Amino acid sequence: MKRNLTYLVLILITSLALISTLNIYSQVNYVSENQDSVSIIPHASSTYNTTIEINELPGNPHNWTWAKDQGICTGTGTNSDPFVIKNHFFDTRSSSTTGLTILNSRKHFRIENCLFNISVSYAGIRLLNTTNGYITENMNTPLTGALVWLLNCSYNTVFNNNASYCSFYGIYIDQTSHHNIISNNLASFNVQIGILLRNDANLNTIQDNIIHLNPQGIALESHSDNNTIKGNHISNNTIVGVNLASLTTYNILYTNCFMNNSLHARDNGANNIWDFGSKGNYWDNYTGADLNMDGIGDIPYNITGSSGSMDNFPLMQCPSPSGSDGIPGYELSILISGMLIGMVSLICLTYKKKNKILKY
Repeated sequence: MKRNLTYLVLILITSLALISTLNIYSQVNYVSENQDSVSIIPHASSTYNTTIEINELPGNPHNWTWAKDQGICTGTGTNSDPFVIKNHFFDTRSSSTTGLTILNSRKHFRIENCLFNISVSYAGIRLLNTTNGYITENMNTPLTGALVWLLNCSYNTVFNNNASYCSFYGIYIDQTSHHNIISNNLASFNVQIGILLRNDANLNTIQDNIIHLNPQGIALESHSDNNTIKGNHISNNTIVGVNLASLTTYNILYTNCFMNNSLHARDNGANNIWDFGSKGNYWDNYTGADLNMDGIGDIPYNITGSSGSMDNFPLMQCPSPSGSDGIPGYELSILISGMLIGMVSLICLTYKKKNKILKY
């Protein structure tokens, strides 16, 4: 056992050295000061090997009161004292189930600093017909299906999580989910899409996220309309940075930073808007000039796709993820953060075989 643990530690050190070298050439140079992805390494106090389901449907015994009695959460479910699910390790990969599911809830709650080791076909956190949730500082081990999956959910916030190395999507907003805020997350190295909205996911805000090295960075499909996508860093995605499919309309995208994607954006929808007021997005392959030196390109940037969309006010510099004019004064390696989290998770999973409770 000691030999195996030593071997994994050596892999971690070697990988970090390699990624540090690669980072010299990385295009990811600007990261929000509000987002410290290295800190998202949970300190688990409890481990659950079967799915936890909290259902507020009248008559269901596994409601929030049950969850509190079981020690799964604290709090009372009010705005000032929400139910808090914190510092847990959900390890259900062997049973092929979701880690944590919350259904039919209108109570206020937080899911914070939890780690999810889930099967490739399931999500770590699944909300169904649920509002008033705040999901923050969670992460998954590699090849979990998705970190967060919202179905028919509104008025929830997904903030400052590491949704990386997922076998499908980092964050998945699905089926008439409205008015959710997806902000300051890291979605990197996912097998298919970093952040996906589909099936009438409308009026959501995708803001200040770092979306890096996925096949597709952000994708909107199936009547996902009137969403706001702003202030995101979208880089090194191997197929497309942002993909607006047909039947997507009236989405607005501005102050995003597109760097080193195979294709920055594709718009096959209708009436989508790629600038707001006098500000559009930054495109690292923009070839226009800025003769009056106002920071805005003098000619529009054409968006690939059947819609014929244009960014009328392309930015000459990459804005900060907050959408302000300034650029943060330091650099943070997304590659190092992602590799560190993935490798530490694997080490802890190996160590867990001897210790039921994780200790970081």
